[in-house]
Amino acid sequence: MKKSIVAGSLTLFVIFMLSTMSGCSGTKRTADPKVDAIIEIRKILDLPERPLTYIEDTFMANSPNGNLKVSYYVDDEDRKYYVDVETNQVVEIDARSILDSIPEDEAAIENEKLKSEVDKMVAKIIPDFESVAEGLTFSSGDKGDNRFFDWRAEMIPGDSMPRFLQIGIHESGVVFSYYNTLEIDQ
Repeated sequence: MKKSIVAGSLTLFVIFMLSTMSGCSGTKRTADPKVDAIIEIRKILDLPERPLTYIEDTFMANSPNGNLKVSYYVDDEDRKYYVDVETNQVVEIDARSILDSIPEDEAAIENEKLKSEVDKMVAKIIPDFESVAEGLTFSSGDKGDNRFFDWRAEMIPGDSMPRFLQIGIHESGVVFSYYNTLEIDQ
């Protein structure tokens, strides 16, 4: 009898340790794959983990045909997340509301370093991006302290805009906008 109690306790301990260790891997899972997608993109874009609130299902105007159905979430710092309801892919993040909270004396990062950081993010978002990028047009631009890095596909007849990937990043390194419709199948 004592052996089975010890064996049972050992089994419970091992299960507890395995579940604890898997929780330490940095991959949190929820019952909602859309929330899981937001958690994952936050890691890639170095965005803070903040509580999320589901708002509604709506449509993404910046999608290729203008009517991609998305689930809309917002965090407690007013970052807006839009997730494709079919694929659970985060297709848009709008965090322009946080730009006012960045201190004016925040050190600026050189454009080359920002571009390098964005390239690392893109490689994590789309692992085979080097081959995908061959068919895209790259451009970058500035609006005040904000930098934009943009990759666009050719326009497909019938679509209202091309598929694209764009990351908007403040000169301090804070990502405030994200669009990715490259992998959307509309």
